Amino acid sequence: MTISAALSRAAEKLKNASSSSWLDSEAILCYLLACKRSWLLAHTETKLSFWQLWQYRELIKKRNKGIPLAYIVGNKEFYGRIFKVNHHTLIPRPDTELMVDIAIEIIHTNNSIKTIVDIGTGSGCLAITLALTEPKIKVIATDISPAAIKLAQKNSIQYKLNGRIKFFQGNLLTPIIKKLPSALSNNLVIANLPYLRKNEIDDNLLFEPVSALDGGSDGLKYYRELIKQIADLPSTARPKILLIELHPPTHEQVLKLLKTELINSSIEIKTDLANLPRVAVIQL
Repeated sequence: MTISAALSRAAEKLKNASSSSWLDSEAILCYLLACKRSWLLAHTETKLSFWQLWQYRELIKKRNKGIPLAYIVGNKEFYGRIFKVNHHTLIPRPDTELMVDIAIEIIHTNNSIKTIVDIGTGSGCLAITLALTEPKIKVIATDISPAAIKLAQKNSIQYKLNGRIKFFQGNLLTPIIKKLPSALSNNLVIANLPYLRKNEIDDNLLFEPVSALDGGSDGLKYYRELIKQIADLPSTARPKILLIELHPPTHEQVLKLLKTELINSSIEIKTDLANLPRVAVIQL
């Protein structure tokens, strides 16, 4: 069977499982053949071997079951770069790229900021992107999952950032407070926390780690913990700016929490391309 015929069959099988069945079919075959899409499209009459066809069908079956494309091919693009992902980490979302834009703007307008602390780093996409974009800035990343930290370290090595990013395993700011508290003072903390309410975790998300999605019954569990950690710090040990990604349906509750716990802070809300409240910038 030719590449063209195999793609057509695969796209047909995926039409009920994916809104981008043809693109998914191409991406999976590119992964299997270890080729670029341009090569694939230039060799549509090339015949696939029996073994290649069998492997391709098995991968298409996985996609048909709802397994995300990123987990099948083992990577996902974020801010123009490719990052390894697996079932231990959340798949990076385009909405989170706004965090990078805002962090860069903050760094360029605040010369006193020398370190970025990325809380809940997952695949490391935020920490690594900022380390590559701002080479003079120190970057520290934490995650409660040892498996996520391991993958983030692999991604940092892929981009030759050995030693540029310090990784700590632990809950939110806890490992930083214990091991490197000076890193927080007058610097930038960014956090993309699990923020979905339990009833929002539907079948489309079942293949991603629940620990990276579940923010408790009201979606605020980790916001509360992080904000309390910061509120409990002496004023001289607090970060200068806190940047957190918001879940639009619960953003007002997060704002109320911030105003209650971080009394003297100023808060600005940034909207995404859909004009939804996506990021809170908190000056401490």
